[in-house]
Amino acid sequence: MRTNATFVFALMLLMSAVQLQAQLRWDVLGRMSTPRTRFQACVTEEARVIAVGGRTKGNETTATTEIIDAETGAITPGPTMSVARSEFALVKMSDSSIVAIGGYTFGYESNTDAVEVLDPNLQRWQLVGRLREARGQLAAIALDDTRILVVGGRIGNPNVRATCEIFDIANGSSALVQDFPYPTSHCQLIRNRNGEILAFSGRSGGPGSFRSDIIHRFNEGSKTWEKAGFVADSLFNPTIAALDDGGALWTGGSFRESNETDDFRSTIGRLEGSSFRKIGDMLEPRVWHSCTQINDTLCVATGGMNNTKTPYRTTELINIKTGNAATGPQMQTEHGNHSAVGLMVNNTRTMIVIGGYDVAGETDIVEILRDDCLMGAGIGMLDPGKLNMVGTATTYLNGVRMTQALPSQAGAIWIKDRQDVGNGFVSTFAFRVSKGDDGSQPDGGPVGADGFALVFQNESASGVGNVGRGIGYDGLPHGLAIEIDTYLNAINNDPSGSHVAVQVGDGTRLSSNHISPYVRSVVYDRVPPLIADGSIYNVKAEYRGGLLRVWVEADESFDDPVLELPIDIGREIGLGSDQKAWVGLTSATGLAFQQHEVIDWTFGECNAILTSVGQDSRPDGAKTIMAYPVPASELITIDLGDVAHGVTLDLHGLDGRSVRRILVDEGVTQATIAIGDVPAGLYVLRVIKRDSVAVLKVPIVR
Repeated sequence: MRTNATFVFALMLLMSAVQLQAQLRWDVLGRMSTPRTRFQACVTEEARVIAVGGRTKGNETTATTEIIDAETGAITPGPTMSVARSEFALVKMSDSSIVAIGGYTFGYESNTDAVEVLDPNLQRWQLVGRLREARGQLAAIALDDTRILVVGGRIGNPNVRATCEIFDIANGSSALVQDFPYPTSHCQLIRNRNGEILAFSGRSGGPGSFRSDIIHRFNEGSKTWEKAGFVADSLFNPTIAALDDGGALWTGGSFRESNETDDFRSTIGRLEGSSFRKIGDMLEPRVWHSCTQINDTLCVATGGMNNTKTPYRTTELINIKTGNAATGPQMQTEHGNHSAVGLMVNNTRTMIVIGGYDVAGETDIVEILRDDCLMGAGIGMLDPGKLNMVGTATTYLNGVRMTQALPSQAGAIWIKDRQDVGNGFVSTFAFRVSKGDDGSQPDGGPVGADGFALVFQNESASGVGNVGRGIGYDGLPHGLAIEIDTYLNAINNDPSGSHVAVQVGDGTRLSSNHISPYVRSVVYDRVPPLIADGSIYNVKAEYRGGLLRVWVEADESFDDPVLELPIDIGREIGLGSDQKAWVGLTSATGLAFQQHEVIDWTFGECNAILTSVGQDSRPDGAKTIMAYPVPASELITIDLGDVAHGVTLDLHGLDGRSVRRILVDEGVTQATIAIGDVPAGLYVLRVIKRDSVAVLKVPIVR
């Protein structure tokens, strides 16, 4: 028997790639002073990263470093190494000191044996000793607090080495140990969950040379190599992501290289014991890319090179557990042979991509992955912790009742935290109006008054404006309101009983009067009649690139906006440098009245995903509604519990577009929706009953 707990647990496990597509984006964090590729980078403290060495324009090798502050966006010069180096090894030790080892100092002909350490305070590099063999394209890993294992690499261009040594930063000495089983450059060197050191996937020479499918284990006691397992494919230079659970994820790699077209692969593999098992394929073959874990179930693969050695702008979201890959947000520029680092910024997990090659050559651009979901706020059957309720607004059923069907009421709900408005936003809300009465003042349209407004202002998150034609926002401090009006007030110059308007303030206060200087746009010809008979209406407001668009519909298809207005909201409201404002919904009644309810409200694209599956959350104490399987591919089955009246099932995507809408007759306790032709993605299922609405997340896979 399926249980509510099982359903909720399944949803908690599913932080799917298709959900994140709607909420992730790449922003340029800043530019380094030196374009660089074939360099190394690592986190120095919570939100700071150091980029070290590499090649710059003109194929020059640099000893410079740069400190990237992912929180502030500041990029400043770091301490310069004593030796310029590229294609070297960088190891972070247990005391947070950073060790640079070997590398090329010029082209592929000149190697260095220098080992230098950057102290934890980032003050200076200190040369602490030299390797037994100078080498580039080497691999290195810490054995303990002071000792580092160095494996393979190149001496000059053609000479790939099998030699290995252990360098001790405490005394600057290095000792040769048993050679690796074959010459290897760009070898992968990791620890598995058992703490064993595994080496694999190097190349024994130049393009097309030998590579093995065998994983070798380093015996730290005898300092020898032994066979331990196998890789998914005999590929050179895959990207290996270290996972939070102690495991590792393999992505991409090269089967064969040539001077013209390469044979790169899209393999996804997961480390199991001492072997990698193939679990999937990326959407594109990639080499010289990065792969970084961003939450419990996803890694982001960024950039890299394709088979014609052209760098990618694209990214992929890879499910660590299943191996499924989905298209991720596109970066602002190409990044190949770059560095990427996962880190915490303002207590939020994210990642940055640094430098590498774009289509024009070496790039200095640093990009950061932003998650709009973390910037948004929303209610889904009400989250009181996020909202201030003002005036007559109160919790009601699974939403908020803004006013009762009584004269002269005004209510407002405000998101407690200021939201990013000026840089663009998407907001949706569903409302219901009922028990309409025009009193002694019929307006010639559907009965009931007065409507809703989505309001932005800078004063506070606790205000409510005038009743009646003021719709709860008139009289608030200077700001902007998107008005959904259900009553014709001639004194406000209303064009009809159902219309949409954008109103601004005069520098001091907002006004609902459709006259200059307050009105920016008012439309009515494409607005559906807003009838106070218990029907649910859906509103979407989107602001992108200086264009405000508004939709008002009964079916959430959001095909054609009813209003489009070029406007600089930041300038109109007078936003500060952070472009943030208080955001709220308001409503009011006058002599004519109706009951106003907000069924759900989102601000920020990701918050279109709402969950309301708690036991006995509806007034009739009905059994919990469940949808399964999770994920679904051909059919969605919905257990409706005890249904005293018919329901409507509405399935829509994250863009608000309805893909299925069916009516279920009274007394039916289970329904199915055919989804065989619905594209893969994360969808929202609204179960609309006479007195409540439940909202469930339903992922669809192909």
